[in-house]
Amino acid sequence: MKRLTPTQIRHVYDQGPDAVVDLVTHLFDVIDRLESEVHALKSRVTELERQIHRNSHNSSQPPSADGLKKPPPKSQRRPSGRPRGGQPGHLGETLKMVDAPDVVERHPVALCEDCGGSLDAVAPERIIRRQVFDIPPLSLTVTEHQAEINACPMCHHQTMGIFPADVVAPAQYGARIVGLATYLQVFPMIPIDRIRQLFFELLGQAPSGRTLVDAATRIGNRVQPLRIPIREALRQAPVIPVDETGFRVEGRLW
Repeated sequence: MKRLTPTQIRHVYDQGPDAVVDLVTHLFDVIDRLESEVHALKSRVTELERQIHRNSHNSSQPPSADGLKKPPPKSQRRPSGRPRGGQPGHLGETLKMVDAPDVVERHPVALCEDCGGSLDAVAPERIIRRQVFDIPPLSLTVTEHQAEINACPMCHHQTMGIFPADVVAPAQYGARIVGLATYLQVFPMIPIDRIRQLFFELLGQAPSGRTLVDAATRIGNRVQPLRIPIREALRQAPVIPVDETGFRVEGRLW
């Protein structure tokens, strides 16, 4: 509604009391409608502000919906007054030497560091031991399976030896490398391209992406019967320890 000018107001006044009453009544109707709209807008703003500030502490939504702005967890542990680190008497987890190492490398003394005399024929007085724990050099081991074919001297029928059940192709990857690749896909959820890169850098050869996907599918089908009792056990458990921490994917909270 446009604002009335003084000339328009005088024109209504000159038309008599009825015209003034009609104008004032119309203005009050407009005011009532505007007040209703303002009240509705205020209610809407209040609801939007409540939704924005809603979290797992003031509503029934799970902690995963708090997003990346949730405050860090506050520790409920009380200070013990003891210094940090290992306490006196704690055994710790120090790497310990073994009695029977897999490989022994002897480092002999050839010359005396004082006079330069030869020590080749001198037995050592004592030996100081130090052990290094490491994984062996990684390399692919190729096992060739050969099935014999023999002809019967009586009926001349040819009989072929039986390959192991998991040997089905002229060249294939074994159960260990397939199992490791599936583990890397499922547990730490490493992308397939990175798994292939890992195998290529460590072993010089990498399974194809299709091979990795098919292997995970086959293993998933084999463990399918175990999912039913596991699901039922979780349903009956009084508490299920799950992680509801959310993270963002393409700008949205998951």
